[in-house]
This record gives sequence, C-alpha cells and structure tokens, in this order.
Amino acid sequence: MTIHLALPDMTFEMQYSEMMKEWLAFGGRLNPGALQNNGASFEIWLKWMDEDAHEETCPPEAVPQTMYFAVRDDGRLIGAVTIRHKLNKRTNKESGGGHIGFGVRPTERRKGYAKTLLQLALEKLAERGINEVMINCASDNIGSEKTILSCGAVLFDEVANATGDRAKRFLIDLRACN
Repeated sequence: MTIHLALPDMTFEMQYSEMMKEWLAFGGRLNPGALQNNGASFEIWLKWMDEDAHEETCPPEAVPQTMYFAVRDDGRLIGAVTIRHKLNKRTNKESGGGHIGFGVRPTERRKGYAKTLLQLALEKLAERGINEVMINCASDNIGSEKTILSCGAVLFDEVANATGDRAKRFLIDLRACN
C-alpha cells in the first residue's frame, strides 16, 4: 500500500482521535509533537495548525510549519509530518530541532511507511526551494535514525536540549539526490 500527504481537515476528526488514543496508550514519544492537542477540540487544533503555518500567526520564537497527515491509499490515517519552512536559533541550535518532525502510529510501524513519509516530506521542502535539510531524532531512537540515514542523510552532530535529552542531527543535501 502507498501513502500520500494530506492537510488536516474536519474529515479526519474521528481518525485523528483514534490515532491519538492509540499513540497515548502505547506511550513513549509523540512525533511530531504538534499532534498533541492538549485537550482542545479537533476544530481548535485545526485552527492552531493553520496559525502555525503562517509567519504572522505562528507562536513567538517559532517558525512557520505545515502539518500533513500521512494517509494510506485505503484512507487510513497512519501518521503525520511537520515541515518547518525555515530554521531559527531555537529550532536549529538550542533544541536540536530541524526542518522535519515525523511519526507513524504504533500499529503501522515496521511496514516501510516512515521512509516513504520522510521522502514525501523532503519533496515538500524541495518544492519550497530548501536544499539543505536538517533533521534530528532522539539519540536512542534507532528506528528513526535508520530511516533518516536511508534517505541520504549524514550525521552532523549530537546535542543536548534544555532538558538534557540528547538528539542526533543529520543533514540531507537535496541537490545530491537529483
């Protein structure tokens, strides 16, 4: 089965709720973090996602980012990706952040979706004219590291964020992929 990226809208409300229940019951990290609704309604969460996508309305010290759902060709919501339109000091240096945050819901892991999701995200960045992509993962997240490396990434460094969690940062030169 293949997947495609779709902007979140009200048609995904029930599937989003089911996916989040599954993810929270599974435990561990929720990636991308923007999936978290903090108890807000789906409609409010959609408003936040729209605000996040625009320079004028994204939170202070943040950079615009677009959330996409990863949707399988049978319509099942299998994960999500956020794509930052640019980086700043906070997203680049201090937090070990990068251009892309991605995740696959627990019941759909180990099926090859993560690599496809990352490749689709890289295509979105290329469309925006971003050729040098920074991406990170927690230092102990071997699955994400393998996925990132499989897309042509090179380990750049390893950093600690403000809470002391360690992250590996990778660079992908999209010009080398063409």
